[in-house]
Amino acid sequence: MPRRIYKAVPEKIWVNDEGGINGEYIDTREEIDLAQLVKV
Repeated sequence: MPRRIYKAVPEKIWVNDEGGINGEYIDTREEIDLAQLVKV
């Protein structure tokens, strides 16, 4: 049986953040710059 190898390459990524509107808690997303991650 042949074996397969896959590679996932993200175009955009986000992290969860928290915020609020009128005193109500909401989940938000903050996009991360992939170019900055490559430099690390």
